[in-house]
Amino acid sequence: MVTIKGYTNNPELRKKEVIPGTFDAVFKAVLTKEKEVLAEIIELVIGIPKEEVIKNGVIINSEYVRENIIETDKKSDLLISIGDNVINLEM
Repeated sequence: MVTIKGYTNNPELRKKEVIPGTFDAVFKAVLTKEKEVLAEIIELVIGIPKEEVIKNGVIINSEYVRENIIETDKKSDLLISIGDNVINLEM
């Protein structure tokens, strides 16, 4: 975890630890649970209408199958299928 001090004038909040949204696990958790936020990002960046993302978007397992025993684990931050499109979102 990262401790952010002096970020606020509230002395109680200064003692708290903050996990940045740029951490892969936080990025994935937030966008998986908040489909409206995910849809907004996709609409702004790619242009697919937010309503279409919310209605037709399906989050896909982002862990890839290993080709051989030597290969390390591979995964994307977030994969979402919308119609014929698959979007790979990386932090």
